[in-house]
Amino acid sequence: MKHLIGYVFSTVLFYTVLYIPVSTGVFQDGYTSDLELNCTDFHPNNCTECHPGTFANETTTDCGCCKEGFGYCVTETECSPCSTGHCQAKTGQKSCDPCQKGTFQDEMGQPNCTECLPGTYANETGAVSCLQCKSGFFANSSGSVNCSQCKEGSYQNRTGQTDCDICDAGSYCNVTGCSFCQPCPSGRYGNDTGMVNCHKCETGSYQPKTGELDCLPCEEGFETRKPGLSRCTGCLPGSFKNTTSTQLCEPCPAGSAAEFENSTECSLCERGSYQEIEGQAKCHPCPSGYYCNKAGCKSCLPCSPGQETRKMGSNNCTECDPGTANADDGGKCKPCSRGYFTTLEGSTKCTECPAGFYCPQADKPPQNCPPHSYCPKGSFTPHTCEPPLWTVDHKEHICKPTEELIAIIAGVSVVFAVVVVILGINWYRYLKRKRNKEAEETTRLTSSQTPEYSGL
Repeated sequence: MKHLIGYVFSTVLFYTVLYIPVSTGVFQDGYTSDLELNCTDFHPNNCTECHPGTFANETTTDCGCCKEGFGYCVTETECSPCSTGHCQAKTGQKSCDPCQKGTFQDEMGQPNCTECLPGTYANETGAVSCLQCKSGFFANSSGSVNCSQCKEGSYQNRTGQTDCDICDAGSYCNVTGCSFCQPCPSGRYGNDTGMVNCHKCETGSYQPKTGELDCLPCEEGFETRKPGLSRCTGCLPGSFKNTTSTQLCEPCPAGSAAEFENSTECSLCERGSYQEIEGQAKCHPCPSGYYCNKAGCKSCLPCSPGQETRKMGSNNCTECDPGTANADDGGKCKPCSRGYFTTLEGSTKCTECPAGFYCPQADKPPQNCPPHSYCPKGSFTPHTCEPPLWTVDHKEHICKPTEELIAIIAGVSVVFAVVVVILGINWYRYLKRKRNKEAEETTRLTSSQTPEYSGL
């Protein structure tokens, strides 16, 4: 009876141990199970611990029914290899670990993951392979999680690179992550490698092309007045430039001018003209009364007294003609006034005609006063005293009546007086008769009784 009870107990215990329930779940290597293992017919003597790079898949009876515990299988060959993107460095594990960021594994059953090579990266866990850095990016160390952008002044036009290339001279990159460098635009230059920005062409220089290492000096007659230009502009009128250089156009000095654009030199003012201000396009003609007898005058000289210029823009002065005079510097010769004269050229003043002479023409000598005439100082024409009634008083310079004229005047006066007396007497008689007649008519009217009427 004891042996029977012992046999039953041992049998129940044995099958209780062999019937191991496996809980439903997800294993790290991706296997899932929602079954309970039936280990009744499983009679392993010893199970083997799974080696690195493998794991015990406990959803199978060959591994899940091992009494030694987790991480064991009946034989080593029953252990499952880690899938790609996973690894297991330890023994006796029931799952594999995903590769960390920056590493990968493209083979199954590996104990470790491999670091990404320089130029590649892995930014997620469980990577089967590493990604190449894009153009404009680089990774210069192993195990990179991300790639770095190329810094300003550098570029990378290929993928999977470990560093960036410096921009060549004549090009630039002013942002990070450039996959190529831009050529310097026209009006700018790049004389060094690794430039973030190109330099502007200095004033006096230009650059019409792109991607150049330096700028060109403006040619003769041309300039640039501000930096960064792709072409030169001509010198403005009044300025010039006679060399191919970075110098700016210079203003024409006083005494010269440049009428047109792009001038390489200034022209001296011609004789008879002047320019007192620098940087002018034209010279001015000398005004009337002034002259310039050489080229390049800054100002005109006034004609001396007794001289004049006959027109504007004269290169010399002309002496005043006879009959004219000029007393001022830079003045104009003026005709002599009536009764004045000068017979010389270059006179500064006219002479008054002397007494006893008259001057009908200002450019001729005075003429003697004719007989029976008198000529005081400044006479233009003689004053004639007609004989026999008038005679000349040379002392007083007047005409005096002769005795004949006095007798005539006296006779005329007597005749005039007689005529006046006769007229007066006749007038008196007329008035007297008129008064007497009026008195008679009045007497007749008052003495008559019968009215008398006369007239109509």
